[in-house]
Amino acid sequence: MKLKKLVAGILAAITVFCMAAFAVGCTNNGNGGNSEPKPENPTVTSISIAPETAVLNLGETLDYSKYTITVKYTGEKEDETISLRETMISEDDKAKLSVAGDYDIIITAYGKTTTLKVTVKKLAMEGITAESVTETYSGKPVYPVVKGAPQGADITYTVYEGKVKGDKTVDAAVDVGEYFVEATVSARNYESTTVSANVTINKKAINGADLSWKNVNAVYTGEEVELAATVEGLPEGITLKGFSGTTKAKEKGVYSATAEFEGENKNYTISDYTFTWSILDSNDVRMEKWYAAKGGELYVAEFTSDSVVINGTSYPCTVTYDEAGKPVFAMGGGIAITSIALNGSVLVVTEGEDTLNFIVKTNLDNYYAG
Repeated sequence: MKLKKLVAGILAAITVFCMAAFAVGCTNNGNGGNSEPKPENPTVTSISIAPETAVLNLGETLDYSKYTITVKYTGEKEDETISLRETMISEDDKAKLSVAGDYDIIITAYGKTTTLKVTVKKLAMEGITAESVTETYSGKPVYPVVKGAPQGADITYTVYEGKVKGDKTVDAAVDVGEYFVEATVSARNYESTTVSANVTINKKAINGADLSWKNVNAVYTGEEVELAATVEGLPEGITLKGFSGTTKAKEKGVYSATAEFEGENKNYTISDYTFTWSILDSNDVRMEKWYAAKGGELYVAEFTSDSVVINGTSYPCTVTYDEAGKPVFAMGGGIAITSIALNGSVLVVTEGEDTLNFIVKTNLDNYYAG
């Protein structure tokens, strides 16, 4: 019984002591009477960076020592200042700085983030030049020669008519004339730059031999024959005016005449062209075109006074007739064709081990007509 009373007394004393201690703590918890207790472990509320912006030239790296991070805490703990460290920026964000542009770089510290605005400036494009050019009309655009451009650069052109920059532009320098051309060079990570030069395009001289002439052979009749050649391939505005030289003849043979032209074309010029024409027997091999086919390809042969032209390629060749009236073909040296012979109505052209058998169009039509 005495023991129970003793225990009860002790518990009562403890209760009173605790209540007294609680009352004291409420009025002055060692904090000057404030109602809020001072935290023992203050936490970070935010971070900020100074300066907040950076400007870099392409190729430069961020100097971390120039930037400080301010850390703010809860409660009365004073702000803390630390240096920016490379580890506070992600690898992806660091990679952005290798390309010119404006970026928001995320800074992470103490579980908080802030933003550093970085501008990476493009490189100046230096040493770019444009050289003037003079060319003969080809029907294709002509541009100045631009040198010193970075690899992969894009070049765009603005073309003005005339020697100096004017008001009238054209899509490209194509026709004969003088042009002033601006070339704007652009490339990734570089500031664009513009250089200029002149383009001059001269008229192209037409060689009469490159034109397609017809009716340069006439059939022998025993009567006087007049040259009646025609030409194809002249540019617009230029026409065949007529012929001078030997334009009429009676006997079989080869004659010389000169073709004269008139008119103008803005891109071409042509001079008088001297050529040969012939009076031949009606069965002369030079009177018609010859046709052959091999390997799915069509071959066309045509004789002139001193050559045979096969699919546009000319080979030195003269044709004479022996006493029996059979044609004799004399080939020039150093060419691929080794021989030409007429076997009946078939013209056999030999090139090494290859042979082409030609016939005239009349026989070709008769063959397919059945």
